[in-house]
Amino acid sequence: MKFIYSQFSDEVLVGIEACGYSEWFERMLHDLGHEVWVGDATKIRRRARSRQKTDRRDAELLIDLLLKDEFPRINRLSFESLEILRRLRYRHRLVQMRTRMRNSLQAIALGSGIVLKSKLRTKRGRAKLNDLPLSPVLSEQRSGWLEMIGEVERRIAQVEGELEKAAVGDERVSRLRTHPGVGLLTGLYGEHTKKWMACQYRLRERAGHPPRNPPATAGGPDSPSSPCRYLGVRCI
Repeated sequence: MKFIYSQFSDEVLVGIEACGYSEWFERMLHDLGHEVWVGDATKIRRRARSRQKTDRRDAELLIDLLLKDEFPRINRLSFESLEILRRLRYRHRLVQMRTRMRNSLQAIALGSGIVLKSKLRTKRGRAKLNDLPLSPVLSEQRSGWLEMIGEVERRIAQVEGELEKAAVGDERVSRLRTHPGVGLLTGLYGEHTKKWMACQYRLRERAGHPPRNPPATAGGPDSPSSPCRYLGVRCI
């Protein structure tokens, strides 16, 4: 596949239908210097002249839409934004794992007649938990949960360090973080999903379903009345 597209010396415009696992193909074409447009599969299918679906007819339809400038292109995040969002999702899953493990330790403490709650995160709370007289099975589970929590917290700190490096080099993220209540995670998420949220706002307006408090005059993505402010509340 790479050999075929590497034969073209000039930039080539390639149109494909949106699907779940086409990122490797888009990245390959991007590395070769070609431009990739991803189209809405439902809208493309509506433009088909025949109900019979074959690879050749699909390719002819895509070429026809591209030549007529009627290709239903959808908004796509950049590869840089995708990498940042992957790190944010990875951190989110690690935090969920840590919460479940802490809840298991809370259950062990409650079963022994002690309520720790937020004290479990402190050294004194950990010391009280370690001093509890437990059965051999619960004692083994306590040690295992504490060990895994330490490993997960180490990985969370590592991911946050990588995110901090990415945020320091981005002037827009630094500007967002100057606002009250906007930290590292919210600033990165808001910046790297801004264009997508603005696009979703426009699509909802066309469908007759605007957000609850739409701005009177929706300005650009950086303006205070940007639709990102209203969509970002739910997304973040």
